[in-house]
Amino acid sequence: MKLTKSIFTSLALAAVCLPAVTSCSGDERDLPFDYIAVQVDKDGSWSFYGPDGEVLLKDEFKNNPSNVVDGYFFVQEGKKELYTLYKFDKKKPEAIAEGFKQLGYMGDGLIPSVRENERISVLDNKGKVKFTLQPVNGKEVTVCESRYNEGLLRIGVDDGDDKTKYGYINTDGKVVISPKFSRGSNFKDGLAIVCLSDETRGEKAEYAIIDKNGETVKKFRTGTRPVDYEFKDGYLIMRDSNDRFL
Repeated sequence: MKLTKSIFTSLALAAVCLPAVTSCSGDERDLPFDYIAVQVDKDGSWSFYGPDGEVLLKDEFKNNPSNVVDGYFFVQEGKKELYTLYKFDKKKPEAIAEGFKQLGYMGDGLIPSVRENERISVLDNKGKVKFTLQPVNGKEVTVCESRYNEGLLRIGVDDGDDKTKYGYINTDGKVVISPKFSRGSNFKDGLAIVCLSDETRGEKAEYAIIDKNGETVKKFRTGTRPVDYEFKDGYLIMRDSNDRFL
């Protein structure tokens, strides 16, 4: 059984040294950071910077920790430099779980996680495993988003020939939208953008907006494609077959 597990990582998250082979991933731009990790001195240890400009836990960490989201963060530690999950505290953060190959961010009280040679698991706010992602219709879950959004987590299953199909699970680990899309966004305002066909079909690829039941709200005409898979102020930037922006 192939156990290549991964939490989708954005460029900003990859800078925190998450390995690319096994991942929980996502786009950090919309994450609600409580505190951000900073180096006060060049080549020094790491601290945290608060919204009021206060530097906290000065030079507490040798390695670059993640930013704090919903009161939790993670950092590589020890000889093997595996990830430890911390509950943030201005004076003394509490290490609540350790030994992870990858960790995602807190969202809806849950955190995606990856341990060596194990299936992706989802932790609760005490660092305990709430559930493990089992195969869907006989296909291994190989990737997941770095954080729950609006009660759903995007997952990807191995569809053979190095292809991945994406769907969504709820906070109990139940599949609510089957993995059938060649690409998909996080949910925002109850909607997600998906590719209904193989994206390698180029201009013939088909895209749509779906709701939390997996129902198609709007299907875009063939030849148009989303630029960024994300609504901004209620608008979605698209491109047509002539590379014009819509």
